[in-house]
Amino acid sequence: MALELKLENGGLFEKKCDNHSTASLRYDMEKDYYLKKVALGTEMRARSALNAEKKAMERGIINVTLRVKQLEEEEKDLMEMKNLCDDAKLTRAKLARMITLRHVWLDRCRAKQESFPENNE
Repeated sequence: MALELKLENGGLFEKKCDNHSTASLRYDMEKDYYLKKVALGTEMRARSALNAEKKAMERGIINVTLRVKQLEEEEKDLMEMKNLCDDAKLTRAKLARMITLRHVWLDRCRAKQESFPENNE
């Protein structure tokens, strides 16, 4: 079975694997893509908000102390998002390693099976 995912730039990612690993890999890749997209959107919104905020602070419209507390909360949320992105990468790497190890184990079992034909009954 082949796993196909359309990439953001219009390309196509394809990976051949069995049914179980296909579902797991597809889930991890979709989760990773979603988290990256959310993080990028958050970063872009933060930049535009920061520019507007600088102008408002210069004019004395925003209470600086209150805004510092809000920014600390937002920073904490962004760090949690970064950790989720890191976890998604780690999960995908672990899954790829598990798939590779399973293929190696399957090849070894097949080799043993061929070397002992009496056990094939």
